[in-house]
Amino acid sequence: MFVREQLEEKYDMNAWQRLVYEEFKTTILAKGSGLKTFPCVYATMGYRAGDHRYVFLESDDPSEPRNVRIIAPALRAYLQVSRSLGPNTSLVVMGAPTEGNLKAVEQYNNEFFDMLRGLRIWDSKPWPKDIPQETMNEKWTFCFDGIPLFPVALTPAHQRRWSRHAPVPLVALQPKWVLDNLMSTPEKRKSATGKVRKLLAEYDQIDISPDLTQYGDKGTSEIHQLCLRDENETMDCPFEDFDKGGARSSSSSRRSSMEET
Repeated sequence: MFVREQLEEKYDMNAWQRLVYEEFKTTILAKGSGLKTFPCVYATMGYRAGDHRYVFLESDDPSEPRNVRIIAPALRAYLQVSRSLGPNTSLVVMGAPTEGNLKAVEQYNNEFFDMLRGLRIWDSKPWPKDIPQETMNEKWTFCFDGIPLFPVALTPAHQRRWSRHAPVPLVALQPKWVLDNLMSTPEKRKSATGKVRKLLAEYDQIDISPDLTQYGDKGTSEIHQLCLRDENETMDCPFEDFDKGGARSSSSSRRSSMEET
């Protein structure tokens, strides 16, 4: 896990890690004539303040056991210090560049869900009792090390929803308390969501996803916000409960490998 200065010192401009980091940096700092402001202004503020932490994976699939073995201990270490960082902190996980043809958005998204399943296998702490484990429950939110998180997937395959585009598979893991602070009152919630939605409408080449709902609203689930399609159709999660797993056969061998390590 790197702070910004460590990353820039370790990797020169020929390293793929530095190249994808620089593109990430350029994207979230974009502002001015001819440039579209990145919609999540709070991510931009977190970067400028040096509150992000960075992790690089060994492939473009974060669900591979070797990558889960990188993410899980880094996330645990990050969460132990996250409250000492700024109010817009995130752990930014970047995959390696894709070799060959790009995967479809849906495949990247499913690998993201498989990664969350892998993190639950690694997690030594029980799921918090006050948060339901059923992913379709309106009060569900992902947890690791006993702490609620808001993990978001960005992919190279998004070509219309540019707010979810990245040069490599990228996962931003943000402690839920960051969002709770931003939206601690109805006035703060209205201001924060208003800013982001206005910029989303200008940034993306598609209407704002109807899945970007308010946490806890009846008939909604936060699970649908973590991965978005490139169209305004809901991306269903293959897991009803990340502790019990799911029925996707393509994931079974990876889960078995992680359970054995």
